[in-house]
Amino acid sequence: MNIKNQNLLDVAKKYLAMGFSVIPTNEKKTPIIQWSEYQKRLPTIKELEQWFSGNTAKGIAIVTGSVSGIVVLDTEKGADFANIKIPQTPTAISGGGGVHYYFKPPKGKIIKNAVHIAPLMDIRGEGGCIIAPPSLHPSGNNYKWADGLEIGKVELAPMPKWLNELIKKKQEMKKETSDWGNVLEGTSEGSRNDTAASLAGKLLSTFAKEDWSGLVWPMMKNWNDKNKPPLDEKELRSVFDSISEMVNENPKDAEEKTKAKKLIEITREEGIKLFCDQFKKPFALVRFNETEEVVRLGSKDFRNWLAHIAWQKRNMTVADSTIKMVINMLGGQAQFLGESHQLFVRTAWHEGKIWYDLGDGQAVLISQDGWKIVEHPPILFYKFNHQHTQVHPEKGGSLNDILPFFNLKDNEEQLLLKVVIVSSFIPGFPHPISVVYGPQGSAKSTFHKILKKLIDPSAIETIAPPTNIRELVQIASHHWALFFDNLSNIQDWFSDALCRMCTGDGFSKRELFTDDDDIIYSFRLVMGFNGINIAGSKPDLLNRCILLALEPISDTERKQEKDVLDGLEKIRPQILGAIFDLAAKAMKERPNVKIDKLPRMADFAYWGCAITKAMGINQEDFIRVLEANVVKQHNEAIEANPVAMAITDFMKNRDSWEGAPTQLLEILRSTAILLKIDTQEKSWPKSPVMLWRKIMIVKIDLEANGIKVDKNKSGNRTISLWKIKE
Repeated sequence: MNIKNQNLLDVAKKYLAMGFSVIPTNEKKTPIIQWSEYQKRLPTIKELEQWFSGNTAKGIAIVTGSVSGIVVLDTEKGADFANIKIPQTPTAISGGGGVHYYFKPPKGKIIKNAVHIAPLMDIRGEGGCIIAPPSLHPSGNNYKWADGLEIGKVELAPMPKWLNELIKKKQEMKKETSDWGNVLEGTSEGSRNDTAASLAGKLLSTFAKEDWSGLVWPMMKNWNDKNKPPLDEKELRSVFDSISEMVNENPKDAEEKTKAKKLIEITREEGIKLFCDQFKKPFALVRFNETEEVVRLGSKDFRNWLAHIAWQKRNMTVADSTIKMVINMLGGQAQFLGESHQLFVRTAWHEGKIWYDLGDGQAVLISQDGWKIVEHPPILFYKFNHQHTQVHPEKGGSLNDILPFFNLKDNEEQLLLKVVIVSSFIPGFPHPISVVYGPQGSAKSTFHKILKKLIDPSAIETIAPPTNIRELVQIASHHWALFFDNLSNIQDWFSDALCRMCTGDGFSKRELFTDDDDIIYSFRLVMGFNGINIAGSKPDLLNRCILLALEPISDTERKQEKDVLDGLEKIRPQILGAIFDLAAKAMKERPNVKIDKLPRMADFAYWGCAITKAMGINQEDFIRVLEANVVKQHNEAIEANPVAMAITDFMKNRDSWEGAPTQLLEILRSTAILLKIDTQEKSWPKSPVMLWRKIMIVKIDLEANGIKVDKNKSGNRTISLWKIKE
């Protein structure tokens, strides 16, 4: 038997002895057996030995609910516990950074599974299971018990009152919906007839009788194709005809549906095109003021447009209920009969070329051969109300003409800025986050307002930091370039989210606590933030940043912001033209770029070299400047980490040191006191275990500053520090 599986078997037997129903899982956290019966009974020792005897099992799941007598609060990384008190109870850390809190359910009460009881929080109860230590997480990390809170060593705490209230609130909010996206998913054998009858009733009562045969019946067949397996068509027709006979219209409903039908006819006369986006949300391509625009069905703009054309074309006033009925009808047509199109915000790749949306129905096409303005681009851009149209670019400008508008004196940082600007018009790779810092009066806010006007003009030029991840993702989905103004501190969840939006990682609806299922928001945005100091302190964020330092502007050089922005408007067309010229040349140079030693933001480095060569500058100059910026990143990470500061000072006059973690913690505490670092702060480690975790965060940054750190895992556990020779 595999040693790892022997370990899993031993742990599984241990959990079983505690009275928990356990089942085996694979590396994707999925049970590898049919486990419904183990929701009602405990497995046997023989069954455990059979499950964990080979190499298939990679983890253990504990079945939650009454069979095991536990309910688990499943939280993901970033969950907000600011106003929540967690009692002492068995607590597990998932391999992905989430936390599982094990509780005893209320006596005589069944707690069912519930998702999104709060942002990033789910309940695993009756009919559910939870992955337990030492299972392997898809990230490659193992689940583990929190220090001193292993199950069996600490008693299960009763479910706290606030958790019961969250579950109750979620149950009250839960209601049956007629969401078209859920209908599209189909159903399985055993519930097809009931679902068909329910769906037929809703569709037939929504559409006018004249449309039942030509529109509703095709929708029913389309839905049936999604079933596993589909109903026999004769059986489906029988259900459809039976429900048709039961649906009766009262006179008021008939009048409303007649108006709705007329309004549908008007929309067809207007030539709107119905489709769904990549998230199955219904949209329409509508002509507004001689320009075709993408509009979400159900939005305020679309509702106002329906009311407008009803009066303009038929002198007909329509009630809100009629407009809602029309939107439901059009939504059904869009999702069942319409095409699917991916929507983009401001810029996109298509067939090896870049398209940049000007916002007036036209777009700039950029290729290796140059650029031009094109009417009716082949891809669809979503324009939000806050977005402004971009000025039309003109030939003959120079990117150097924009430099006087930025309070950036250093020539090397000016080169970085120019590369950042041009790369911001090239989608499809992780863009660095521009971090602008300097004292009051150094024009930090103006800096990012100018970038916003150049890259993604909007009524919202800079924004304050959001208060939660849901608000952040809502904002991010409406912008291509996003700049946060006047930040003094960045919370851990915000820092992690910025990293994810930089590199293109997804945000699931589970995280966002919404009613839409199975949708992943994925961004690769152009971003930046400013402040008097560098607000971001986590190395993972700093490694994705371009740090730009501003100096105070003297009284003789200071200008009103309005004058600066007015001056920008005069040359913005030529600046845009120069940017597109360089982007086209960079596209041609990009395949020929070779870099021996890649930095963290490798894609940006490649595009930066291509853009630099397009400017007529050697790529080595850009690499040198980029490496200098990386040094600043490491220094900032160390200065923001009290443990790294203490280690740096401790090793100042030493070549090496080795000792126990407990000994090192005591030495660093004494060093910190001399450096006037408050060791009572939350950021200072309170145990040897936490010390190593703090060191791991800045290990790479310490190494970049000439100090190597390692941990001896065999024999006596020791930590070694030594200086690296060049």
